Amino acid sequence: MKLIQGKGISGSMIKYIAIFAMFIDHIAWAFVSTYSVQGQIMHIIGRITAPIMCYFIAEGYFYTRNVNRYALRLFTFAVISYFPFIYEVTGRMVPILYFNMIFTLFVGLMAIIIYDKIENKFFRTFLIFICCAITIYSDWMIFGVLYCVNFWKHRGDFKKQCIAFSITSIFMFLTFGFLTGMTESLFQFGVLLALPILAQYNGKRGSSQYGKWVFYFFYPVHLFIIALIKYGF
Repeated sequence: MKLIQGKGISGSMIKYIAIFAMFIDHIAWAFVSTYSVQGQIMHIIGRITAPIMCYFIAEGYFYTRNVNRYALRLFTFAVISYFPFIYEVTGRMVPILYFNMIFTLFVGLMAIIIYDKIENKFFRTFLIFICCAITIYSDWMIFGVLYCVNFWKHRGDFKKQCIAFSITSIFMFLTFGFLTGMTESLFQFGVLLALPILAQYNGKRGSSQYGKWVFYFFYPVHLFIIALIKYGF
């Protein structure tokens, strides 16, 4: 069956779904045992967030009228989110070499720009490899960067996007399976649930122009609140 993008859901609505899934996922990491049925289900739901956000980084690059401003916005909120993210992960406001998802999205955008602007395949591949290496100590690591690049590379062909995404996801599962154990990594396959949601994307932004700011503000605020409830000051 040929995969086509549906008519029903705007970009803003899909992002809101992703934000809700992210919130469920982070609640689970903070308060629910990963080994419980509830924890596994919540993490499976949460896996849809990163692929959806990576998809819309590629869409954002296509539609933006000022890529420099777009990149600056991502970088700014990556910096703003640094301490809330560290606080949620470690329970302390002590700097460590570990970066948040918005930072990974920023690097993913840089990788898209490199792929789009540099014609020399060897140099282009080398620079994208550097982008992946930069995110080794970042949430979603190299896989967020690869998702962004593949969604851009195959933009306009949803079937190819799905294939590239699935291959990257299998690579991700095997990597996390090696690091933490296959059984403990099964919930990572939840990323595939992002595909039927993205298949319904109608190509429209939806909402108001201010809707794009919801994720940027919600991300650090909800991390800080969750950490505050769990750890206190």
